Amino acid sequence: MRKQLLGGAALASILVTAASAEILDLETVRSEISQKDGQQTAFVDQTRAKGALSIIDQSGSENFATIDQEDGASSPSTPTNLSYVEQTGSKNSATVTQSTDESDALSNESWILQAGETSDVFVDQKGGEDGTNLVDIYQGVGADNFANVTQQGSNNATVLDQLGNEGAANISQDGDANTVTALQEGEGETLEAIQTGDDNSIVSDQYSSDGVAYFEQTGEYNTIVSNQSGEVNNLLVDQFGEDNLVTVTQSGSDSVATIVQKGEYHSVTATLTGDANLLYAEQWGDDNVMDVYQGGADSVASIVQEGKNNVVNATLDGDTNVLDTYQFGVADSVDVYQGGADSSAVITQDGRRNDVIATLSGDDNTFTSFQWGSYNSIDVVQGGSESSASMTQDGQRNDVVADLMGTGNVLITEQLGSENMIDVIQSSESSSSTTFVTQYGKENRTYLEQVNNDGELDILQDGDANTVDFGQFATPGLGTVAQVGDLHDVWGDQGGKNSTMFITQTGLEHGAGIIQDGEDTFLSLTQDGEGHLAAVMQDGYATSMVIDQLGFEQSARVYQDGELSEIVLSQSGGMNYADIYQDADDSFVLLDQTGWENETLIEQNADQSYIEIDQRTDEAFASVTQVNGMDNTVLISQLSYGAMATVFQSGNANTAIIKQ
Repeated sequence: MRKQLLGGAALASILVTAASAEILDLETVRSEISQKDGQQTAFVDQTRAKGALSIIDQSGSENFATIDQEDGASSPSTPTNLSYVEQTGSKNSATVTQSTDESDALSNESWILQAGETSDVFVDQKGGEDGTNLVDIYQGVGADNFANVTQQGSNNATVLDQLGNEGAANISQDGDANTVTALQEGEGETLEAIQTGDDNSIVSDQYSSDGVAYFEQTGEYNTIVSNQSGEVNNLLVDQFGEDNLVTVTQSGSDSVATIVQKGEYHSVTATLTGDANLLYAEQWGDDNVMDVYQGGADSVASIVQEGKNNVVNATLDGDTNVLDTYQFGVADSVDVYQGGADSSAVITQDGRRNDVIATLSGDDNTFTSFQWGSYNSIDVVQGGSESSASMTQDGQRNDVVADLMGTGNVLITEQLGSENMIDVIQSSESSSSTTFVTQYGKENRTYLEQVNNDGELDILQDGDANTVDFGQFATPGLGTVAQVGDLHDVWGDQGGKNSTMFITQTGLEHGAGIIQDGEDTFLSLTQDGEGHLAAVMQDGYATSMVIDQLGFEQSARVYQDGELSEIVLSQSGGMNYADIYQDADDSFVLLDQTGWENETLIEQNADQSYIEIDQRTDEAFASVTQVNGMDNTVLISQLSYGAMATVFQSGNANTAIIKQ
């Protein structure tokens, strides 16, 4: 208990002693009323004094105390009005009015103590220029108490203690440098505080359940600190002005906090440690900051920011929490950490130079981000398992950086625009992870690395001058790359067993460079257009590839080093070139060229290998070399005019057949 009840005489001695240096010299008027047994009425009118002191002490129920103090005379010194009301019992009422002219520096101070239930307090203070108004209200453990405070002037302060259940308080301050300090310990208590002016602050503590707090501040340099520790509490905050600060703590469950800020340099710090809490916050203006912590479960945080240089920092440590953030403006940022499980975060940014940083360390989490505009960035780290991250960027020069370290994670990225970039790393701990990348636009780039088991990547680029550079070291690994447009490049490295890669390029002047290092790997490459280049190296046992090039001036360069390797290569069009080298036994090549002036060079350094070339093209050229082997076979078919074929074999029991 912050105070103890004092008798009227004892309090009078304290007050007179404390203020004697200022009051007694000003011919202060003094009154003291003591009433017992209830249903008493006390009225004090001190409206013509230079300074006043009034003490009312009432015991029993249904008592009424009224004090009216006004600055009634001019004085060269600073007068002070002091009032003290103490009521013990139920259904008591106290009303205090203190006022002075605006030009005077009068200080008003009022103390009211009530011990009982269903009691009321009404205080109205009007101070002068640079006057100090103070209201101190203490309502004890009784229920259904009510306090109403109105302060007009500078340097006002209200201190409120309500300890019983179902208490209510309304506080209104109009002036500069106002403060409210409120403590409510009972259940179902309500607090409303409205401040109009500069340098205002509110500190509120509600330590029970079913509490309601509404705060409104209009002006500059306002501060609100609200602590709600019970369950089913409700907080509503409206701030209009600059440099406002809100700090919210809700440690109970099923509570709601709604915060609206309009202006610049706003800051919100919200800590929700209970379960099933709801936070809704809006910030309208520039340079605003939102810090959110969700430590409980089943909580929801919804944040809206409109302006420039706004920041959201969110931590979701509990399970099944939800974060929904919308930012509209320039140079906004969001930093999200998901440490719990089954949580979801949705981030939407509309503007330029915005960025998102997301860390998902829990399991089964979901992250979704939308960015519209230019020069935006997203940085995602997935450290948990079975989580998914989906990102969409629409604009120019946007980039995504993602690092997946957990198991069974899914990454989905879509970029629409020009000069965008995606950089993805899936580490050795990221088993059974999948990455989907889609880019529409010009000069886009994708860099992806998978170092895990059972990894999958799916990349689609639709536009000009796009690049894909990937490394997949997964067992097994699956990759799909599709490019539609001009001047695309694919450079990839697969290093695990049982890996598969499908690449499709449609357009002009595409290039593909692929390395597969592992057993039972497979590559399918399709290029449709002009000026394509395919360079493939496979190093492992039982590798295979299928390359299909459609167009003119295609080039395929293939190297295989491993037993039971297979190549199926088809080129249609004119002036195509194929260069194949196999350096292991039981290798197989099937080559089909149609068109004109196509050229093939094949070399095998192996035993029991087979080459079949079918050139249905005019002025075709085929050169085959098989060395240091035995039981090798070459079959060349050239059904056109001006064709030429050469075969060189060394070793035993080799066969060469040429049909022209």
